[in-house]
Amino acid sequence: MNFDNLIKNLYYNFVSSYAKYETIKGASIADITKINTNECNTTIFGNYCSDESFYHKCLIAANYLNYIKKHDPPFNIKHACKYLSYWVYQEVVKNSKYNYNVSTFLENVMNAEYINVCKGYTENITEELFSEIQSLIELHKCLLGILTTKENDACQRNKICVELYDGFKDYCYLKSDNHLCNEVEKFRETYNHIMYETQKCNEFKYLPSYKKHSEVSSITTPIVSFSAISLASFITYKVNNYYN
Repeated sequence: MNFDNLIKNLYYNFVSSYAKYETIKGASIADITKINTNECNTTIFGNYCSDESFYHKCLIAANYLNYIKKHDPPFNIKHACKYLSYWVYQEVVKNSKYNYNVSTFLENVMNAEYINVCKGYTENITEELFSEIQSLIELHKCLLGILTTKENDACQRNKICVELYDGFKDYCYLKSDNHLCNEVEKFRETYNHIMYETQKCNEFKYLPSYKKHSEVSSITTPIVSFSAISLASFITYKVNNYYN
Protein backbone atom coordinates (compact mmCIF):
# COMPACT_ATOMS: atom_id res chain seq x y z
CA MET A 1 0.00 0.00 0.00
CA ASN A 2 1.54 3.32 -1.03
CA PHE A 3 1.45 6.38 1.22
CA ASP A 4 -1.43 8.11 -0.60
CA ASN A 5 -3.60 4.99 -0.38
CA LEU A 6 -2.77 4.61 3.30
CA ILE A 7 -3.88 8.19 3.99
CA LYS A 8 -7.13 7.65 2.08
CA ASN A 9 -7.85 4.47 4.01
CA LEU A 10 -7.29 6.25 7.33
CA TYR A 11 -9.71 9.01 6.34
CA TYR A 12 -12.41 6.64 5.14
CA ASN A 13 -12.31 4.80 8.46
CA PHE A 14 -13.80 7.66 10.49
CA VAL A 15 -16.89 8.01 8.32
CA SER A 16 -18.94 5.23 9.92
CA SER A 17 -18.79 7.16 13.22
CA TYR A 18 -19.04 10.64 11.75
CA ALA A 19 -22.35 11.40 13.54
CA LYS A 20 -20.55 11.26 16.87
CA TYR A 21 -17.99 13.82 15.71
CA GLU A 22 -20.68 16.02 14.21
CA THR A 23 -22.21 16.16 17.66
CA ILE A 24 -18.89 17.24 19.17
CA LYS A 25 -18.60 19.94 16.53
CA GLY A 26 -22.12 21.09 17.34
CA ALA A 27 -21.25 21.35 21.02
CA SER A 28 -18.06 23.22 20.11
CA ILE A 29 -20.10 25.80 18.21
CA ALA A 30 -22.70 26.11 20.98
CA ASP A 31 -19.99 26.89 23.52
CA ILE A 32 -19.06 30.08 21.67
CA THR A 33 -21.18 32.86 23.16
CA LYS A 34 -19.18 35.80 21.81
CA ILE A 35 -16.40 36.45 19.32
CA ASN A 36 -13.76 38.99 20.28
CA THR A 37 -11.12 39.18 17.57
CA ASN A 38 -8.87 41.11 19.97
CA GLU A 39 -8.28 37.78 21.71
CA CYS A 40 -6.93 36.21 18.52
CA ASN A 41 -3.18 35.45 18.59
CA THR A 42 -1.77 37.73 15.89
CA THR A 43 1.68 36.19 16.29
CA ILE A 44 0.25 32.92 15.00
CA PHE A 45 -2.64 33.98 12.77
CA GLY A 46 -1.43 37.38 11.61
CA ASN A 47 -3.86 39.58 9.70
CA TYR A 48 -6.49 36.85 9.64
CA CYS A 49 -7.28 37.81 13.24
CA SER A 50 -9.26 40.77 11.92
CA ASP A 51 -11.56 38.37 10.05
CA GLU A 52 -14.36 37.45 12.48
CA SER A 53 -15.49 34.48 10.39
CA PHE A 54 -11.97 33.05 10.32
CA TYR A 55 -11.51 33.53 14.06
CA HIS A 56 -14.86 31.84 14.67
CA LYS A 57 -13.57 28.76 12.84
CA CYS A 58 -10.44 28.84 14.99
CA LEU A 59 -12.59 28.88 18.13
CA ILE A 60 -14.67 25.95 16.91
CA ALA A 61 -11.55 23.92 16.16
CA ALA A 62 -10.04 24.85 19.54
CA ASN A 63 -13.19 23.83 21.43
CA TYR A 64 -13.33 20.57 19.50
CA LEU A 65 -9.70 19.77 20.31
CA ASN A 66 -10.21 20.44 24.00
CA TYR A 67 -13.39 18.40 24.03
CA ILE A 68 -11.83 15.26 22.54
CA LYS A 69 -8.80 15.62 24.81
CA LYS A 70 -10.81 15.76 28.03
CA HIS A 71 -13.70 13.44 27.20
CA ASP A 72 -14.21 10.39 29.39
CA PRO A 73 -14.46 7.70 28.17
CA PRO A 74 -11.85 8.63 25.56
CA PHE A 75 -12.73 8.92 21.89
CA ASN A 76 -10.85 7.26 19.08
CA ILE A 77 -8.48 10.22 18.76
CA LYS A 78 -7.26 9.25 15.32
CA HIS A 79 -10.80 9.17 13.92
CA ALA A 80 -11.82 12.32 15.79
CA CYS A 81 -8.86 14.18 14.30
CA LYS A 82 -9.58 12.89 10.80
CA TYR A 83 -13.12 14.26 11.07
CA LEU A 84 -11.73 17.61 12.21
CA SER A 85 -9.35 17.63 9.24
CA TYR A 86 -12.29 16.98 6.92
CA TRP A 87 -14.21 19.85 8.54
CA VAL A 88 -11.23 22.21 8.24
CA TYR A 89 -10.94 21.45 4.54
CA GLN A 90 -14.63 22.19 4.08
CA GLU A 91 -14.69 25.39 6.14
CA VAL A 92 -11.21 26.87 5.67
CA VAL A 93 -9.24 25.33 2.81
CA LYS A 94 -12.00 25.34 0.18
CA ASN A 95 -12.41 29.06 0.78
CA SER A 96 -9.65 30.46 -1.39
CA LYS A 97 -9.52 33.68 0.63
CA TYR A 98 -7.64 31.79 3.35
CA ASN A 99 -4.09 30.82 2.45
CA TYR A 100 -4.10 27.65 4.52
CA ASN A 101 -3.93 23.91 4.13
CA VAL A 102 -5.39 21.51 6.71
CA SER A 103 -2.15 20.68 8.48
CA THR A 104 -0.99 24.28 8.83
CA PHE A 105 -4.34 25.53 10.13
CA LEU A 106 -4.64 22.82 12.77
CA GLU A 107 -0.99 23.16 13.73
CA ASN A 108 -1.57 26.86 14.35
CA VAL A 109 -4.72 26.24 16.38
CA MET A 110 -2.95 23.63 18.49
CA ASN A 111 -0.01 25.98 19.07
CA ALA A 112 -2.38 28.78 20.10
CA GLU A 113 -4.15 26.46 22.54
CA TYR A 114 -1.03 24.65 23.79
CA ILE A 115 -2.66 21.34 22.95
CA ASN A 116 -1.22 18.52 20.84
CA VAL A 117 -4.08 16.04 20.86
CA CYS A 118 -4.18 15.76 17.05
CA LYS A 119 -0.42 15.90 16.56
CA GLY A 120 0.48 13.34 13.91
CA TYR A 121 -3.15 12.68 12.99
CA THR A 122 -3.69 15.46 10.46
CA GLU A 123 -2.90 15.30 6.76
CA ASN A 124 -3.65 17.61 3.90
CA ILE A 125 -6.79 16.63 2.00
CA THR A 126 -7.17 16.79 -1.76
CA GLU A 127 -10.37 17.84 -3.48
CA GLU A 128 -10.76 14.26 -4.73
CA LEU A 129 -10.46 12.77 -1.25
CA PHE A 130 -12.85 15.36 0.18
CA SER A 131 -15.42 14.48 -2.47
CA GLU A 132 -15.08 10.76 -1.76
CA ILE A 133 -15.47 11.29 1.98
CA GLN A 134 -18.59 13.35 1.31
CA SER A 135 -20.07 10.57 -0.80
CA LEU A 136 -19.52 8.06 2.01
CA ILE A 137 -20.99 10.44 4.58
CA GLU A 138 -24.10 10.86 2.44
CA LEU A 139 -24.61 7.08 2.50
CA HIS A 140 -24.34 6.89 6.27
CA LYS A 141 -26.43 10.02 6.73
CA CYS A 142 -29.14 8.46 4.60
CA LEU A 143 -29.26 5.29 6.70
CA LEU A 144 -29.35 7.31 9.91
CA GLY A 145 -32.19 9.31 8.40
CA ILE A 146 -34.18 6.12 7.82
CA LEU A 147 -33.66 4.98 11.39
CA THR A 148 -34.66 8.29 12.97
CA THR A 149 -37.61 9.18 10.78
CA LYS A 150 -41.28 8.28 11.09
CA GLU A 151 -42.20 4.97 9.54
CA ASN A 152 -44.32 6.51 6.79
CA ASP A 153 -41.26 8.44 5.56
CA ALA A 154 -38.77 5.60 5.92
CA CYS A 155 -39.43 4.02 2.53
CA GLN A 156 -38.99 7.32 0.70
CA ARG A 157 -35.66 7.83 2.45
CA ASN A 158 -34.77 4.24 1.64
CA LYS A 159 -35.21 4.93 -2.08
CA ILE A 160 -32.76 7.81 -1.80
CA CYS A 161 -30.32 5.53 -0.01
CA VAL A 162 -30.53 2.93 -2.77
CA GLU A 163 -29.97 5.60 -5.43
CA LEU A 164 -26.88 6.89 -3.61
CA TYR A 165 -25.52 3.37 -3.32
CA ASP A 166 -26.22 2.65 -7.00
CA GLY A 167 -24.02 5.62 -7.86
CA PHE A 168 -20.98 3.52 -6.92
CA LYS A 169 -21.89 0.59 -9.20
CA ASP A 170 -19.72 1.24 -12.25
CA TYR A 171 -16.79 2.64 -10.29
CA CYS A 172 -16.61 -0.19 -7.76
CA TYR A 173 -17.14 -2.98 -10.28
CA LEU A 174 -13.95 -1.85 -12.01
CA LYS A 175 -12.06 -1.15 -8.78
CA SER A 176 -13.10 -3.89 -6.39
CA ASP A 177 -10.01 -3.57 -4.21
CA ASN A 178 -10.19 0.22 -4.01
CA HIS A 179 -10.32 1.53 -0.41
CA LEU A 180 -13.37 3.66 -1.15
CA CYS A 181 -15.19 0.62 -2.52
CA ASN A 182 -14.19 -1.45 0.50
CA GLU A 183 -15.93 1.15 2.68
CA VAL A 184 -18.97 1.06 0.37
CA GLU A 185 -19.05 -2.71 0.81
CA LYS A 186 -18.93 -2.33 4.60
CA PHE A 187 -21.83 0.09 4.37
CA ARG A 188 -23.79 -2.41 2.25
CA GLU A 189 -23.33 -5.12 4.87
CA THR A 190 -24.35 -2.79 7.68
CA TYR A 191 -27.34 -1.44 5.76
CA ASN A 192 -28.64 -4.91 4.86
CA HIS A 193 -28.29 -6.15 8.43
CA ILE A 194 -29.89 -3.12 10.08
CA MET A 195 -32.75 -2.80 7.59
CA TYR A 196 -33.53 -6.50 7.96
CA GLU A 197 -33.45 -6.34 11.76
CA THR A 198 -35.41 -3.10 12.19
CA GLN A 199 -38.01 -3.67 9.44
CA LYS A 200 -38.30 0.10 9.02
CA CYS A 201 -39.50 -0.24 5.42
CA ASN A 202 -41.52 -3.13 4.01
CA GLU A 203 -40.18 -2.31 0.53
CA PHE A 204 -36.63 -3.03 1.68
CA LYS A 205 -34.49 -5.20 -0.60
CA TYR A 206 -30.92 -6.27 0.04
CA LEU A 207 -28.33 -4.09 -1.60
CA PRO A 208 -26.25 -6.17 -4.04
CA SER A 209 -22.48 -6.20 -3.82
CA TYR A 210 -20.67 -4.20 -6.48
CA LYS A 211 -17.33 -5.83 -5.77
CA LYS A 212 -16.42 -7.75 -8.91
CA HIS A 213 -14.92 -10.70 -7.09
CA SER A 214 -17.12 -10.57 -4.03
CA GLU A 215 -17.74 -13.90 -2.34
CA VAL A 216 -20.60 -12.41 -0.36
CA SER A 217 -24.05 -13.33 -1.59
CA SER A 218 -26.20 -10.29 -2.27
CA ILE A 219 -29.29 -12.12 -1.01
CA THR A 220 -27.89 -13.34 2.30
CA THR A 221 -28.30 -11.41 5.52
CA PRO A 222 -24.75 -10.40 6.43
CA ILE A 223 -23.46 -10.99 9.93
CA VAL A 224 -21.75 -7.73 10.73
CA SER A 225 -20.63 -5.77 13.73
CA PHE A 226 -22.60 -2.70 14.74
CA SER A 227 -19.27 -0.91 15.11
CA ALA A 228 -19.62 0.29 11.52
CA ILE A 229 -22.42 2.60 12.58
CA SER A 230 -22.46 2.52 16.34
CA LEU A 231 -25.55 2.56 18.51
CA ALA A 232 -24.05 5.61 20.15
CA SER A 233 -24.22 7.41 16.82
CA PHE A 234 -27.92 6.59 16.46
CA ILE A 235 -28.74 7.82 19.95
CA THR A 236 -26.66 10.94 19.45
CA TYR A 237 -28.56 11.78 16.29
CA LYS A 238 -31.93 11.28 17.94
CA VAL A 239 -31.05 13.41 20.94
CA ASN A 240 -29.65 16.24 18.89
CA ASN A 241 -32.31 16.05 16.16
CA TYR A 242 -29.90 16.34 13.29
CA TYR A 243 -31.58 16.47 9.88
CA ASN A 244 -35.05 17.02 11.34
